[in-house]
Parts: sequence; C-alpha cells; structure tokens
Amino acid sequence: MENIHAGLIYGSSLLLAFSLGRIFLQYNSSSRFLSRHKNSTIVITGASQGVGAMIAKTLAKLLPSSKLVMLARTESLLAELATELRKNRPGEVLYFSCDCSKSEDLSAVAEKLGSSSCDIVIANAGVGTWKAIFEEEANATETMRCISAPLLSTLHTAHAFLPGMIRHKSKEGGVFLCVQSPASRIAWPGATAYTSARWGLRGICESLAVELPQHVIVSEVILSEIKDSEYFTNNPGSYERLPWIAPLFGSLSSQDAANAVVWR
Repeated sequence: MENIHAGLIYGSSLLLAFSLGRIFLQYNSSSRFLSRHKNSTIVITGASQGVGAMIAKTLAKLLPSSKLVMLARTESLLAELATELRKNRPGEVLYFSCDCSKSEDLSAVAEKLGSSSCDIVIANAGVGTWKAIFEEEANATETMRCISAPLLSTLHTAHAFLPGMIRHKSKEGGVFLCVQSPASRIAWPGATAYTSARWGLRGICESLAVELPQHVIVSEVILSEIKDSEYFTNNPGSYERLPWIAPLFGSLSSQDAANAVVWR
C-alpha cells in the first residue's frame, strides 16, 4: 500500500509539473507574440463580418498600438467596425473597400499603404454556396465565385503584400496566415466548387511555405462550424449539407475562432 501511495503522489507531482510547465510555455509564447507585434501592421481580408471582424476586434484589444488594415467588399460594415475599434486605442485603424479576388483592387491598397510593410497578413476572405455542379444546381457564375474566394483572393493577397514583408522583415519575421475549412482535407457531396477551392488553398499554403524565406512563416488555421456566423445565412441551403462527420469536430463561436487564429 505504501508503494501504491508513493506512486500516486509521484504521478500527481509529474502531472502538476507538466501542467505548470505547459502554462508557463503558453504564457511565455503569448508574451513574445504581444511584445514582437505591439507596433505591427496587420492586414485582415474578409474583415467586415463574422470571424474576420472578430479577429480584428481581438487584435485591436490585444495590440492597441498596432496598425490594423481591414479589407472587404462592404464598405458600410467596414466603416462601422472601424469606428468601434478606433475608440480608446492609439493605433491606426484603416479600411479599404475592395474585392480581394481582383488583383488590381489589392494592388491599389498596397500602393495606398506606401512604404508601410505588413508584419502579419491574415487571409480570411471566402464565399460560396455549397452546390453540386454535376447535378445542374450551380451555374458557372456561382462556381467561379467559390473559386475566386478564397483561392484567387489568397493568391492576389500574397502577391500584393508578401514582397514588402520579405524585404522589410528579414530580422523579426513576418506571418502569412490562411483561415481554412475542414473541406481542405476531406470532401463531401454537394460542395464541389467550395471543396475544390479549399484544396487549392491548401496547395497555395504548402507551396508558399517551401518557396518563401525562413523569416516569413506561412500557416493555416482550420476552423470547424462557427455557430454564430452569418455564413450559412448568407449561403442558404449549405447548412443542410454539412457532412455526417461534422459533429465530431464540434462547433466554435466567432470569438473562439478568432482566438485560435490569433494564438496560432
């Protein structure tokens, strides 16, 4: 019995030490992130609503001196969000209405930013109703819309902002992060174009990771269903096509998703 008791004490001590060590490492990593990027310029695409808007809100609070650059198509939503974020923070909050699937729109934004190099780029733009193109559900326009964002939008975002990041972040390092879907790893019926775009985005991330210099980090964050997002409202008929395996991934709030992106 004494040996069992001693073993339990030893096991509990190891577990406690492991837990404390993990907390310390997380705290240390978080502290380094906040210190390194306190004055960073951060670009967020698809920032007008949903997860993109929550990412902007989270970063505005965590990094009050940073410069936030928010991009999306709906200017009125961006303006409203910018007004909210500008309260009680010294850092700039800029927004530009643009279609990230058009290279000329993103080039214009990069030109307006001038010599300001981006430290962090979060590629979050994405649209698309889940439809099966071989069942005559989706027309060519809808299919191209799914392909345009996130696939083309991420390529154009990389082309617009990565050159400056590479030139100016040789010492401290930059971050190019893509917000991803489980559809980038598995396929399910009735979402042909959407799934194709997400697998393509996976290829973009993996290609950039091996092409870019080591001081630029390329990362993906795969998010499960966002329970308070407008995505399924904006894309009617898609929710019913969630695959049977979806409940195994659980669901997230927009804030949970934003935290996963920020602390990636």
